[in-house]
Amino acid sequence: MLLRLTSGLFALAFALLLAQVPGFFAEKQNQLNQRDALLIDKIAVFSETAASTGMALPQFVQSLQSHNDDAIRAQGIEIARTLENQTRVKESLEAFSAATPTSKLALLLLYHRTLNNLPLERDQLFQLPKDQESYSYGLFGFIVGIFFFSLLLFLGLSLKKLYKLRQARKLLASRGYG
Repeated sequence: MLLRLTSGLFALAFALLLAQVPGFFAEKQNQLNQRDALLIDKIAVFSETAASTGMALPQFVQSLQSHNDDAIRAQGIEIARTLENQTRVKESLEAFSAATPTSKLALLLLYHRTLNNLPLERDQLFQLPKDQESYSYGLFGFIVGIFFFSLLLFLGLSLKKLYKLRQARKLLASRGYG
């Protein structure tokens, strides 16, 4: 009975943990959208400044970067970095939006640095599942929890049997049979 209860608790814990994954994805996508909007606003200001000088933005950045004054050159480098960052954020947002639920986790953890650098800012750490995707992850977590508990139980029982076997060999050896 205690074994079933513990197995159920493991399964429930994993189900609740994995049911949080879609909310985490939504939070990351929201953060990417906010970062993209901020960069678009910055680039609009840079474009207006470039237009006021009669140049297109790439020309403007090039002229700033080739200027003799270090402060002006640094400003051109900063604008170029902002443009590169906006390109990376757009790519990450497009890849994350197009990803399937099963590939989002790998995309989040392995591929995009922009996604990895976003902080976790959820209002509530654990939320109950609200949609089909959360329930799917929860079901998968339930199965993983049962499997993980079974694996731990198997390893524990195997170690116990190994320990008893060693003790029996020592006993036989101490009595002259080994």
